[in-house]
Amino acid sequence: MKLLLNKYRYLLLLQTVLLFAVACRSSKETNALTDYKTFSAPVELEYQTKENAPKNTVKGQLQIIKDNAVQISIRIPIINTEAVRITVTPDGFTFIDRINKIFVSEPLDKLKFLIHSELDFADLQKLLTTQQTIPFEKDGIHTVIRILKSETNKEFELDTTIPQKYKQIPIERLINRLSGKF
Repeated sequence: MKLLLNKYRYLLLLQTVLLFAVACRSSKETNALTDYKTFSAPVELEYQTKENAPKNTVKGQLQIIKDNAVQISIRIPIINTEAVRITVTPDGFTFIDRINKIFVSEPLDKLKFLIHSELDFADLQKLLTTQQTIPFEKDGIHTVIRILKSETNKEFELDTTIPQKYKQIPIERLINRLSGKF
């Protein structure tokens, strides 16, 4: 069971990081949402690891405080526990793995360099508030992110606290874990 959770967890982590890595590459745009202070929506990540393999779906929550922070939380199905939380700000990136009790907190420029992306915070916000479906493929893994019924200007605060017992790891180690180099 633990091996299955580890495999599942790292697939979730990979998909979540890939969302932010490819966010600026989407060219389709629906109605631009510009007049909002906050944006909140449940999300579904549907992924397929092989062409004829069954599709898997996980759920999460996307929250945005305009020009301040984008946060996505992914939950483990059945037990409905948060597995991963990613927060991106104009300056930084925080990744919390609640299962292993580890986290990464780095400047956004370092993440952009390591994943070879021109990730821009403003473009990420725009993409996530204008698209209902974001498809992409990386390393043979087909993924579709669906942003479900969204709410704007709802009052909330983002939880950005990291428990003291969590261990900080270098971003390079996280990327190695995500790519299967444990």
